[in-house]
Amino acid sequence: MLLEKLSGVALQDFKAQISPENLQEIEFQVGRYVALLARIKGERFGYTGNGPGHDSISWRTAFLAILEAMLNDGESLNASLPVPYDVLRGLVQEHAYALDEITEPALVHWDLWAGNEFVKPQNGSYVLEGIIDWERALWGDPDMETVLAC
Repeated sequence: MLLEKLSGVALQDFKAQISPENLQEIEFQVGRYVALLARIKGERFGYTGNGPGHDSISWRTAFLAILEAMLNDGESLNASLPVPYDVLRGLVQEHAYALDEITEPALVHWDLWAGNEFVKPQNGSYVLEGIIDWERALWGDPDMETVLAC
C-alpha cells in the first residue's frame, strides 16, 4: 500500500550508516511531525478504528479501556510483570483522575520508532520521507507518543 509510494528505507535498517548530526536532524523532523499531529483534533477519544476505548467521551475512559485490554492480553498469555496485575490495576485506578486533565483529543501515532520512520537521501544527507504503520493511531494525549520517551 503506502510502502509502494515510498522510495526510502526504514530508519532502523539504516541508522548505523547515518552521521550523528544527520540522525539528530531526522529526529528533529520526527518531533516536528509529532507536534503537527498533536494539532489535529478529534471529536472523541480512543483508537481511530474500533479498538478498545474507541469513541470515548473522556481520555480517562479511553485510556483505562486500552490499558485493561493490554492487561487482559498479558494475563491470558501468563506474561510476568514486576507488579501483580491487580496491584497495577489498583494503582492506575487510584491515580486515574489525572487523566481528566486531557480534555481535547489529539491525533497520536503511538508507534513511532525507527522501524516506522522512512528516510531517503537528499542533497548528501537523509531526510524523513514518511511515517508508516498507523494501526495503533488514536485520539488522546499527545504526550503519550512513544518517540517522546526515547
